[in-house]
Amino acid sequence: MHGCAILYSMHRALSSLARRNVPLVLGFFLIGCRSNETMARENFARAFTCPEDRITVTLHKELAAVDLAVRPAIPPKEIAADPGRLALWKEEAAHGAAEYERDAVVEARGCGHAVFYICGDLRVSVGATRSECMNAPFPPTPGMSVAP
Repeated sequence: MHGCAILYSMHRALSSLARRNVPLVLGFFLIGCRSNETMARENFARAFTCPEDRITVTLHKELAAVDLAVRPAIPPKEIAADPGRLALWKEEAAHGAAEYERDAVVEARGCGHAVFYICGDLRVSVGATRSECMNAPFPPTPGMSVAP
C-alpha cells in the first residue's frame, strides 16, 4: 500500500476517535505525500534547470514499470537445458519483477529534454519506505505502447 494511502487510512480510523485533533496532527504527515507526477516534475526541474511551468508530465498506465527497469535475461545454456534449474531461474526472475508491480511510469518533457521515470515506494530499510522517482534505466523502445 502506498505511504499516503496508509496515512489516509490512519486518518479515517483515528477521526472516529478524536474528530477535532486528528486532522490537524495528520496534516503534518500528509505534507510529505506527493503524487508520482509531482515527484517526476520536481526531479526533472532539478535535473535540467527547467521551470516547472514548462514541464509536461504524463502518467503512462499502459506501460509496466518492470519493462523499463529490468531487461529480460536469457538463461545460460546449461540452465536452459535443465528443466528443474530453468523453472527455478524463471521463479527468481518473476520474484524480481514483482518488486515493480505497484510502481508507475511517468514521462516528463520540457526545455528540450524528455525522461521516463519509475515512481513508487522505495524500500530504504527494513520496514521503512519513502516515495520516490528514479530515471528508467531502459526507456521505451519502438514497439512498446506509448501514447503520444
